[in-house]
Amino acid sequence: MSTTISDTDDLIFPAKLNTTETGHGSLNSIAVFQGLLDHGGGKSAMVGRYTIYLPAPTGLSVSDQATFNTTDFGVFGAEKKMGQVLKTAGIGLVKKGVSAITPGLTAEQGFKTVGTIINPNTNTTFSGNGVRSFNFSYKFVPESEEETNTIKRIIRRFKGLSYAGFTRDQTGVSDPATLLLSYPCKWEIKFLKTAEGGALYENQFMPKLFECYLTTVETNYNPNANIFFNNAAPVEIDLSVTFQETRALTRNDIDELENELDEEGNFNTFQNPGGLNSDVYLGNPPDISNLA
Repeated sequence: MSTTISDTDDLIFPAKLNTTETGHGSLNSIAVFQGLLDHGGGKSAMVGRYTIYLPAPTGLSVSDQATFNTTDFGVFGAEKKMGQVLKTAGIGLVKKGVSAITPGLTAEQGFKTVGTIINPNTNTTFSGNGVRSFNFSYKFVPESEEETNTIKRIIRRFKGLSYAGFTRDQTGVSDPATLLLSYPCKWEIKFLKTAEGGALYENQFMPKLFECYLTTVETNYNPNANIFFNNAAPVEIDLSVTFQETRALTRNDIDELENELDEEGNFNTFQNPGGLNSDVYLGNPPDISNLA
């Protein structure tokens, strides 16, 4: 029986993704999605590597967010800015305002009587950076029966690896009665370009993303017409996947990510002597020889 974790073949769509044939080549715009899955069970847990190659999407949006709020510091803010001035003229005005308050009047009404208020000293305060998320949208229109099967496997891989799994016991067997679930897959997403000789490198002009979780997989079958191929596969499928980085980043993280692309010789090189194949890796692949 086929399972999500047992299908470890590299999946490529379209089949002519990395060719120079007219209308098919994507030599400078290849997106590679690599999922690394920890099946639970601690240090002895097996790790699976699952790679998908697709054209880089049109209109990739990257939003870097800093969150700011406003805070009223009141008299504390004034004391910090004005020092002893607050203790003389400022406090004198406050006393005058308070002395103007008569029974039945609020403090605000009393201050209005003398035409003053306490300066709220409103300041903009930083409260952190948001966690970035990215959406990739694809329209799959297969040109062969082989591509219909590849699309099916790509969708199943994205879908299956977005879910939690049962943790494994000491014998390595998944236990449906467990109280714990293993985390879904973490993903590394990179954008590639083809160098002379066919080797693949990261494209330094595309954004560098931190490791992500896959948060949404949305599939729309035959969005424009209810038509099927002879093998019953839909003639058109829209796929939208959304990823969210595993944590909020700092300036140091951004510098480190960008420097990995900018420093010559520090690219993650993909050896690609004859087109995309199972020997293409993101860095050093984990050992999956014992994957069931």
